[in-house]
Amino acid sequence: MKLPVVLPALFTLLLTTTALAAETRLQPSSEGHLIQGQAPVSTQISAMAFYSPAFTFNKKLDASVCKFAEDRMSPAGHDRTLVIKAQRQEDGRYAVKVPTAGLRGACPYVLTSVYLDLNDAKVSQNLSLSTEKEIQQTRDALSDITELDPVTPFDQVEAIYCEFESEFEIGLCHVADGLPEMSYKISDTATSYTLDVKDESQRPSREF
Repeated sequence: MKLPVVLPALFTLLLTTTALAAETRLQPSSEGHLIQGQAPVSTQISAMAFYSPAFTFNKKLDASVCKFAEDRMSPAGHDRTLVIKAQRQEDGRYAVKVPTAGLRGACPYVLTSVYLDLNDAKVSQNLSLSTEKEIQQTRDALSDITELDPVTPFDQVEAIYCEFESEFEIGLCHVADGLPEMSYKISDTATSYTLDVKDESQRPSREF
């Protein structure tokens, strides 16, 4: 008995799958937020930036240019992510530039949020930063259910203090007035922010 010939069909399937998986990459703009400051040389700093099509926030824009075949099979849908490593200097200075927009094919994209990651031997801290438009969209969506508390602007943080020499397995990080908030507000337009990463021993005494 002859075995069925499956190779041509399999080859066609592979070609189809490859075509569907072809990625239209997001091309980031040259303008962006600059997050910079001083940090221990041993601390690894990076940012994960999230982007959505601009029509998500402006319904007057043409959504038809944002239809990509590969998005139908993607868990993230239209949304895209960029991972950005900090540029470091020998004296401890660092800088992370996060593009505020991008272009994917003919589809304009905008930054929605950023996770700023700080990692050291005992410290693993993530700061969540949300754009003004992202916060406003969330407020509008929940306006009939609840009133959200104001979100602290990121430029008010200025420094974060971490337990690099903690006696425990994991060291915590604090801002001047306590634990970091769940999210901080960043501008929709390119802005420069300063965040110094310091040892917990340098944290100012709190007045009660």
